[in-house]
Amino acid sequence: MAYARHIEIENDNRKLLDNMSRIMHNQYKSAVKTAISNPPRRIRSLNSQAKRETAVRIATENQKMLNRLIVGKSTLSVNEWERSHQKRQKLLKRFGIYPYILNQ
Repeated sequence: MAYARHIEIENDNRKLLDNMSRIMHNQYKSAVKTAISNPPRRIRSLNSQAKRETAVRIATENQKMLNRLIVGKSTLSVNEWERSHQKRQKLLKRFGIYPYILNQ
């Protein structure tokens, strides 16, 4: 008698578990369908037009600047670097011979 009752309870529990699994699975499917069919609406900014115009203006300014950089010639001179370096070396040597002393 107790064994039969135990078997009956096991069967009822299995049925309940199957029903719960099916319900959860169906709810998940419907939630996914809802999310796919009704994507969240994008909230439009009140100043989206102004933002777009600013972005276009910045892009054109950047393009003009890039063109100026490409077209312009470089003004680097190795000879000028060498002269500047030698001048700095002379100054550093002079500072080493006659160091600057504070409060004099």
